[in-house]
Amino acid sequence: MGRRTKRNLDGFTITELLCVIGIIACLSALLYPSLAEAQKAAEVGSCLANLRGVQQALRQYSIDYDDRVPRGKDCVDAQRVEVHPKSLWQAIEAMPLLSELVLPYTKSRGLWRCPLDTGTAAIDTLPSIPLQGKPTLFAACGMSYGYVTSLGMGASWTSLERVSEQVTRASTRRTC
Repeated sequence: MGRRTKRNLDGFTITELLCVIGIIACLSALLYPSLAEAQKAAEVGSCLANLRGVQQALRQYSIDYDDRVPRGKDCVDAQRVEVHPKSLWQAIEAMPLLSELVLPYTKSRGLWRCPLDTGTAAIDTLPSIPLQGKPTLFAACGMSYGYVTSLGMGASWTSLERVSEQVTRASTRRTC
């Protein structure tokens, strides 16, 4: 008579393997929203750090140029000068991009790139005016942030600080 040998199986059965994969999938589904939220918070923090660096560059520029706000333009003004009164078109067209103007005061061009910049196809306040801002505004013109070009037409940094102080005081009085 033949001998029956008992085989020892040292592996997993298909059922055990499917159970483990299911558990891992459930755990990853639970963790994914919190990881996405943490990534978004990191992008916001990076954007705020970039804005702080831009503010310092603008302040340094104003110190070197007798307290004047930089006379530069942003992406919108570079592409669509018609958002301003016609009397300003020639002056705005002659201005350099703000990111180029204050480049000596920044550590890198990457300071002007916001990680939240997903681009745009139109000016936010005027949706009927198309804007070439895809895939991102940074890729289109070298800066993700907007700038009020009219500030560079004679405003001083000190006057802007005074206005911001007055706005802060007025809003504090209303809320307190």
